[in-house]
Amino acid sequence: ALGYGYSMEKAGAWFFQVKRASCGALKLLEVAPRVAGSMSTNRAKGVNFPLLSIYAHEGLPLSIVHNDYLVEVDRALNRKYSIDISYSNVYIDFDDTITKGGGVNTDAMKYMYQCRNNGISLSLITRHAKNLVKTMDNLAIPTSLFHEIIHITDGTPKSDYISEVDSIFIDDSFAERSEVKRKLGIPCFDVDGISVLLGSIE
Repeated sequence: ALGYGYSMEKAGAWFFQVKRASCGALKLLEVAPRVAGSMSTNRAKGVNFPLLSIYAHEGLPLSIVHNDYLVEVDRALNRKYSIDISYSNVYIDFDDTITKGGGVNTDAMKYMYQCRNNGISLSLITRHAKNLVKTMDNLAIPTSLFHEIIHITDGTPKSDYISEVDSIFIDDSFAERSEVKRKLGIPCFDVDGISVLLGSIE
């Protein structure tokens, strides 16, 4: 169990942690003048304990806007990666890579906008069977996001269209990744590899 609070007298956030022993009694594990991880449940309701602590220390007037709803937090650790590759260009597939289940893969969109913010060019390379521009428009994916759009309508390999050496390739198809890797030797990522790439350029 975790308790937490805010003390005007001590000018700051504090918390305590207890655990119920096998005999049924509560045992105190920790009392600390700091922000506990689970205080994020209050942050989700609009209460910012770290900022309140700074305001209290500075003697500023305090007020909060508290949203009245139930919050549950899952504190499983998120994975972040650091990889030792650098690249200036991303060649990325469309179907089942940028798209997902008839909608948009939001992780892919976040990654592509991070690339744009960091000056990394994006090339869309796809075998999309329908009207690509219309599909992108229906999904609110701007064509202007991409440095180039390569729409392959025959069976030629995608590696034929990857002209920039300083590049990576993202595609949900193992066959496409395997062909590009074998021919060009550049780093190739499946869709789940986007989580690796996201952390590496933040």
